[in-house]
Amino acid sequence: MTARVFTVPGSSFDGGISDPGPPSPPAAAAPKREPEDPYIPPLSNLFTSYLEKDSADSRECGNLLMQRVQLNEACKGFIEKVRGPMREKLIADHESIKSEARKKQKEISDMRATAAEWQRELLRAKDAQARAMVTLRDTDQQRKSLSRFSPRSAFAKADEDMKAAEKRVDKTNAKVGDIQQHINGIVFAELPKLQKELDKIAAEETELDAQISGRGFTNALGVVIPARPPL
Repeated sequence: MTARVFTVPGSSFDGGISDPGPPSPPAAAAPKREPEDPYIPPLSNLFTSYLEKDSADSRECGNLLMQRVQLNEACKGFIEKVRGPMREKLIADHESIKSEARKKQKEISDMRATAAEWQRELLRAKDAQARAMVTLRDTDQQRKSLSRFSPRSAFAKADEDMKAAEKRVDKTNAKVGDIQQHINGIVFAELPKLQKELDKIAAEETELDAQISGRGFTNALGVVIPARPPL
C-alpha cells in the first residue's frame, strides 16, 4: 500500500506575537504642546491692544476670553477623564489577545509535533508491512516448490504458513491505513482549523495595536484603514 503524506506551511505569526516580557524603560517624552485655540489669541489681542478700557466691547471681550478658557479647561478634563480608561482597556485587551495568540501558536506547535510522531510511527508500520509481504512471498514460493510426492502433512503445513503470512499482511495493511488516516486528519482538518483560529486572533491583535498606536492597517476583509490620531 502506497500513501502520500502532506504537510501544512507554518503560520506567519510563529514569531510575530510573543511574550513582551518586562516593559522597556520609557523614552524621553517630547514636550507636550497644548492645541492652539483659534480664538483666544485674537480676542486677547483685541482686549489688550485695541479696545477701549471699561467699554462695553472690552467687557464683552473679557467675558468671552474667560468663558473660552473655562470651556477649554472643561473640555481638557472631559477628554482626560474618558480617554484614559479607554486607552487602559485597549492596552489590556491587546495584551489579552496577544496571550491568546501565544496559546494558539503553542497548540499548533504541539499538533505539528504530534503529526511528526505519527509520521515516525507510519514509517515503522510500513517497515513491518514490507517485511510481512516479503514473508508472504517467500512462503508462497516454498509452497509452490513442494514436490508432488511430498507428504500430505507438508502441504497442510504450507497452507497453514500461507494463512498466517496473509493474516500478518492484512494486519500490517490495516495498521498503515489507520495511521495514515490519523495523519491526514491532523494535516487536513485539525491544523487548518487551528491556523484559521490563529489568523482571526492575529487580525484582532492588528486592529487593537492600530487603535493604540494610530497606525494604519489592512483589515481581514482587505480594506485599508488609514492612520489616525492614537487614543
